Amino acid sequence: MKLHGLVAATHTPFDDDGELNLAVVERQAEHLLRSGVKIAFVGGSTGESHSLSRDERMALTHRWSEVVRGTDLTLVVHV
Repeated sequence: MKLHGLVAATHTPFDDDGELNLAVVERQAEHLLRSGVKIAFVGGSTGESHSLSRDERMALTHRWSEVVRGTDLTLVVHV
């Protein structure tokens, strides 16, 4: 698959305790769509890939997959 257009490297949301805040993902996706972004690149493009556990990466990917389903957003996951 070739990527075309603007690709947004999203940050991974954390709460005040340093835990993933997956509730924020829906708002992130909505913002990208409102801004005309068609591709979300998640899970490491802003440097957090080395600090996330495998389980955290899986949870983040799963949540983004749920959120983009049925939208115009394409999901790319750093692995």
